[in-house]
Amino acid sequence: MTQTFLEGWCTDPWGLHDARWMSAGTPTKLVRDGDVERFEAIPSADATMRPRPITSDDVASHGVDLNRSDQQASDPRQAMATVASRILTRFSD
Repeated sequence: MTQTFLEGWCTDPWGLHDARWMSAGTPTKLVRDGDVERFEAIPSADATMRPRPITSDDVASHGVDLNRSDQQASDPRQAMATVASRILTRFSD
């Protein structure tokens, strides 16, 4: 029997955030609330729920996550604001 491990964005097993990144079935410190990602220590308490994968239907990204780095964003000002926000959020922790 093949064992499948969760990989990618899943519901947060502690219910503290919208999503938590899972790697080989193990929760990581990368969390997401809305479209803001950041690092937060993994809680020391036992998880309160079983994580479930988050599909693209669960998150309204409006296709932004499908942009390639060599493609120009439809609204360059908005694209720069989004990138700046993500960078500032990651370095403020």
